[in-house]
Amino acid sequence: MLEKDKTWDIVEYGQSDVSAVKEAVLKMISGEDDFANNYKDAEIEPNGAKVHLVYNFPLDWDGEDVSAEVVSENVDLVDSVESIISHLEKFYDGTRARVLVAKLPPHTELNRHEDSGRYLLSIRRNHIPVITNENVYFGIGATEINMKESFWYEVNNSRESWVKNNSDLDRYHLLIDILPNSKK
Repeated sequence: MLEKDKTWDIVEYGQSDVSAVKEAVLKMISGEDDFANNYKDAEIEPNGAKVHLVYNFPLDWDGEDVSAEVVSENVDLVDSVESIISHLEKFYDGTRARVLVAKLPPHTELNRHEDSGRYLLSIRRNHIPVITNENVYFGIGATEINMKESFWYEVNNSRESWVKNNSDLDRYHLLIDILPNSKK
């Protein structure tokens, strides 16, 4: 398994069934429910990016024994991510930490940035595109790719990253952070 101290950028592991997640997100954005930015502490860039937390975990985690807590009131969304989270917990021999859906509006980008802090450098960050297209690019380290819908990517978030949505559509990614048991 890959380690954070290696100089890798991103790994594609395969596909996940995101049909139930996509259905829950589409329901949220269709007006039946709202794609609420329920992450009150987020430093959301002024480009309209939104974060809907499913599970929360403290970003200032310092190694104490803490469990992720469900914060989304959208039961369909919570239920739809459970099998994917369970699979990743087994794969990494770890436990769920933050789980969220991130929306990036059309013709916007998240600026280049590097994550820091014990939590962000300990977790295994996984992106699973739920709704995307060929004009959305994710950059990390020296790599820039177009992530394909329903594929599962681990990103090395200790490296500089950025996102560009050059399309006319919103982009939605499921992000699942797994804290390996060896890091606890």
